[in-house]
Amino acid sequence: GGIFARTDCALTSGPSVLIRKRSMEAGGIFAVCLAVTIAMQLFCFLIAYSMRFDKITDLAGSSNFIVLAVVSLYLAPQPPTTRAIVATLLVCLARFELAAFLLWRVLIRGKDNRFDAIRDNCMYFLLFWVWQIIWVYAVCVTVIFINAESYRVRGVPLGGADYIGWALFLLGFVLQVWADVAKYRFRANPANRHHVCKVGPWAWSRHPNFAGEIGMWWGLFIAALPVCAASPAGYATAASPLFTMLVLLKGTGIPQAEGVNAARWYDGGDSQREYEDYFHSTPPLWPFPPALYKSFSGSAKLYLCFEFPGYAYEGSSRERERVSPV
Repeated sequence: GGIFARTDCALTSGPSVLIRKRSMEAGGIFAVCLAVTIAMQLFCFLIAYSMRFDKITDLAGSSNFIVLAVVSLYLAPQPPTTRAIVATLLVCLARFELAAFLLWRVLIRGKDNRFDAIRDNCMYFLLFWVWQIIWVYAVCVTVIFINAESYRVRGVPLGGADYIGWALFLLGFVLQVWADVAKYRFRANPANRHHVCKVGPWAWSRHPNFAGEIGMWWGLFIAALPVCAASPAGYATAASPLFTMLVLLKGTGIPQAEGVNAARWYDGGDSQREYEDYFHSTPPLWPFPPALYKSFSGSAKLYLCFEFPGYAYEGSSRERERVSPV
């Protein structure tokens, strides 16, 4: 039978279960998560800037995902739905691994070279943390939405979208971990200093770690579709994977490694020839057999594989031109 509880609880039929009424609207949960993100990142900024070190920059970003997933699950109607629990576990798993890997890597290296020019400049260093606030919150909107609104489909059985979305998330996670570990081991060998990493998934993609990251957030959005059907505002959370793609394809992802930033390979010798062969035979994002990719037209490479013109190095001796849709 049911149980008696205070006004913040509900009577239930069947087995005795304490179910907390929905104490906060979805908008309130999103607001709390935004406030938590701002507070967490600014607090970490104060620590990092005052101590002039880089040990917690990536850790703060990755762990913030875990905090938002757990907080939104806690604030959601109780007991949590299977969809909410799985979404939270997936995000926590992926970001715990990423936080641990990045923390271990920076501890081994001693510092993060990205911050050499801004570490001592308060305003420029702060801008990085403001950007991290935007990145964390924008990418987390899907898991926050699932946790806040999945109670609406509590009685709807799990279906194809759930399983496909979860599978895609796990596939992306495995690809990202595989890529990170493979490249770290490759770069740890001094003999590979002047060689392009073509081991493991890097043989079929120039940035398989980014492909995995994008795959995870599209997977989570697909898993959110049953909830979106009951709460159509959730379709707007496609902003999560779209924002991830924008950042990695046109912002701080591939452009920071290619284009003008590929100059380090252009020594006029073996490194240049190896890089140019790799660049023209390997897709920038989605893993694909190089032998087939080389046969693609410029249009196919651009529209199917996101081979944007800016990725090509202007000083390439092989073509002396950017990739164009021809």
